[in-house]
Amino acid sequence: MPRILFYFSLFLALIALGALGFMILDSLGPEDAFARAISAVTFADYALFGPNPLQALFVVSLSFFGYYLVFSMISSSIMDTVEKGVGKMLKHRLRKEKIKKLENHAIVCGYGRVGRAVVEELVKKGIPTVVIERDERAVEHITDPLVYPIVADVIHRDEALDEAGIQRAKYFFAALGEDADNIFVILSVRERNPKVKVIARANTEDGYRHLRRAGADIVIMPASVGGKKMVEEAEKS
Repeated sequence: MPRILFYFSLFLALIALGALGFMILDSLGPEDAFARAISAVTFADYALFGPNPLQALFVVSLSFFGYYLVFSMISSSIMDTVEKGVGKMLKHRLRKEKIKKLENHAIVCGYGRVGRAVVEELVKKGIPTVVIERDERAVEHITDPLVYPIVADVIHRDEALDEAGIQRAKYFFAALGEDADNIFVILSVRERNPKVKVIARANTEDGYRHLRRAGADIVIMPASVGGKKMVEEAEKS
């Protein structure tokens, strides 16, 4: 359970305990008792102290623990945010170091329906695969040790391709949803590594021709074949 939920549960339990105490000490009904408990826990209302020393001690205790739990919830929320940020940064750095050691691996650009099918087939064959995707949510659940996700707003930029190890890659799969996007990324790939084998997805006949001109070795239309066929074509000499 996240820390903030733990402290929030304690906070609610403290209000319930305070209401029970006011019901016993002041013979209040449940509604009035809860109202007084909330007032005492969130802000010490000294009008609640009354002449009874036990009641005064009870209100002071509620206020003290209430402030403590509120402070704990705030600090816990800040710590969780910082830890997630640091953890994400360390995870990204570790992934970059692992990618730097890859050779003759595959790069899949786009992790939609076709991209996922391609990655699945590559993993079955034991080929290490780097996935480049715009949408972080699409790749955040990838757990296979052979798959290394990279999130890039502009996929065809040199930085994303270099991080994926394009100079050392054996295969490059252009699996983006739009032909124009695949053409742009292939042009960038060919500049970075003229020898890599490029397999592209095409959605139209015009796209098929333009992708070949852009430098794709193999162009496949997923409407007629799937990710398995794309991988099989890639492995042909």
